[in-house]
Amino acid sequence: FICYYCKQKVKINGGIHRKDSNYPQIFHFAHFKDSNECPIKTSSKFTKEEIECIKYNGAKESLLHIQTKELIGYLLSLNEKQNKGVSEIIIDKVYKAEPISKIWRKPDVRCNYKGKTVVFEIQLSTTFLSVIAEREYFYSNHGTYIIWVFKHFHVQSDLQRFAQKDILYGNNCNVYVLDEIAINLSKEKKDLILHCYYLKYEHDGLEMTFNWQDDFISLNELVFTQETYKACYHNTIDEKKEIEKIIQN
Repeated sequence: FICYYCKQKVKINGGIHRKDSNYPQIFHFAHFKDSNECPIKTSSKFTKEEIECIKYNGAKESLLHIQTKELIGYLLSLNEKQNKGVSEIIIDKVYKAEPISKIWRKPDVRCNYKGKTVVFEIQLSTTFLSVIAEREYFYSNHGTYIIWVFKHFHVQSDLQRFAQKDILYGNNCNVYVLDEIAINLSKEKKDLILHCYYLKYEHDGLEMTFNWQDDFISLNELVFTQETYKACYHNTIDEKKEIEKIIQN
C-alpha cells in the first residue's frame, strides 16, 4: 500500500482488541516511523496552507488530468512554432514568486504570452471554493494570469458542478473548455483553441434577459485585464451594467 498524498509505503495498524470492550477493533493505515514528511502524518510540520497545496496537487493527478495538461502544453508549442505569442512553456513545475520563497504553487501548465505570465489550471473534479480563491489570489498577487480549463460544461445550471459555478462567477461568467471539438480545431489550426461559454445579457423593453452563448477562441481573442489578472472573451459584467442603466433611464 502507498499513501495517496506522498506516495510512500504505508502499513496497516490496529490496537489489540479487548474481549471486554464494547467497541470493535478498528484498523487504519499508518506511515512507517522513519518515513519522510507527509501532510497527513500526525507529526507533520507543514502549515495549513502547505498541506492544502500538497493535497490539491496530489488529488488532481488522474490519467485524464495528466493527458490534458500534456495536450495543452503541446498545443501551446504549436502556437510558439508559428510565433503567435507563446514562449517558455513549462508543464507541472513548482512556481515561486521569489527563488527562495516558501510560498509556492504547481500550475498544470505555465507559459509566457506576449510578455504576460499565464498559468492554466485544469479542473476535472469538485474543488472547495477556498482552494479556488486562494489560487487566484496567489497568482494575481504575483502578476500572473490564471485560466481555468474544463473538459466538459453544461449550460443547464443544475448540471454544473459547484467548482464550475465558483469559477465562472469569479471569471466574468466566462468558462473555457477543451473538449473534442476544440482539440480537433486546435490541431487543425496549429494553436490552442478553447471552447468558450459565456453569459450574454439583453433587454426587451424593461425586461433584462440572459442566455448562454459559445464560441471557439484562441488566446489572441482574450482580453487580459491587469487589475484583476483575469482573461475574458466576453465582458459579461460590463454588458449587464450597461443594460441596467438603459432600463433605469
